[in-house]
This record gives sequence, structure tokens and C-alpha cells, in this order.
Amino acid sequence: MTWAEYYERYDGWQESTQYSRLASIKDFGPDDSPSEEICDCIQYVDTRTATSILRRALAAGVRFRAAEVAEIADSGQIEDEEALEKLIQTAVDAYTGEQLDTLLSCLPDPEPVLELIDKITSKPTHFTEEDVLTLLPNLPDEESIYQLVNSTDAIFTENGLNELCDYGVDESLIRKISKRSGIPYADPDEPDEEIPLKETQAKKPGLFSSI
Repeated sequence: MTWAEYYERYDGWQESTQYSRLASIKDFGPDDSPSEEICDCIQYVDTRTATSILRRALAAGVRFRAAEVAEIADSGQIEDEEALEKLIQTAVDAYTGEQLDTLLSCLPDPEPVLELIDKITSKPTHFTEEDVLTLLPNLPDEESIYQLVNSTDAIFTENGLNELCDYGVDESLIRKISKRSGIPYADPDEPDEEIPLKETQAKKPGLFSSI
């Protein structure tokens, strides 16, 4: 049986049959991968069957989109922590901050996700301000925070820069981000510069004041 045949017929079977027929699947399909169908099917079968589907798909080399990885993890359908840890490594496209945040909240042990974030941010990323600010509260130390913020050339708003300051991001990095974002940097340790007021000259009496 192929995966395509299973997917076409599974919703007409009893739960026990949905599970037992998985052993008959010999082919998960062409190179373009049936990840969307697998993600969909996992939502509608029991947890035992869902977990077995994922294990078999991963063993067959199926790769998933980042959104599908997050959806599967968030479904609560997968009982095998090891399978989830393998799943998060299969994404064929880039994760967003929100998707990584979802994985952190869904996996019983966040360490594999933190290792994934470290791997992603060790190279230049396309993270936006929103991505960075979503992930910042989850990172374990200053080094991880610096690596995340330094991995992107994202433009930040003034509020975003204030949040970076609140999380203790290195001052030199904040200066660099401020410059590319077109926002003047005010050093919080320097006193505000006092601007002297211009002396007001007494007005000379005009025509109407002399009448």
C-alpha cells in the first residue's frame, strides 16, 4: 500500500484498522513529499496512530515545512518525544520566531529547540523585529541573546529598541541597530544635555504702542 492510498481511505476505517494498516505502507510517495497530507491526517486519528504515522514518515525521509512542524507539535497528538525532536530538524524552510516559540512551549524538554535556535542564529538570519522580541524571553543567557540579535539586519522601532535595553542587550549592539534603524541613541548613563535659553530682548515700542 502507498501513503496516497492510505490517506484516501483512512477516514472510512475504524481506529484499530487505521493503526493496523500503517504496517502495509511501503511507499510514502515521490520526492516532493506528502508532508501536507501527513500533517492533516495526524490531526484526525488517535494519538497512537498519529505517533506511528510520524515515526514511519521520518524513517522514510519525509521532510516538513516549518509551519507543518509547528502544527504537528502543537496538536498534542505525538506521544513520542524522540520523534518530535527528529521532526523539528526536518524543516525545509526557515522558522519564524512564533513557530520556534510554539516548539519551545510544546516539547516536554526545551533543550533540543534551544539547540536548534543556537544553530539557526549562528548564521545570518532573516528574523524581523517581531521574531527577535518573541524569542528573547526564552533564551537562557546573555551569549544566546547577543547571538540572536546580532544574527539579523532587521530594522527596529523605538519601542523595540527599548525592549532590547530591558533584556540587557549589549550597548554597542543597540547603538548599531539604532543607527541602521534611523533612531538617535540616547545613552541612559549620560545626563541630558541642557540647552541654554536664548535671552529675550526687550521689545522696542512700535507705532501702535506709542499712540
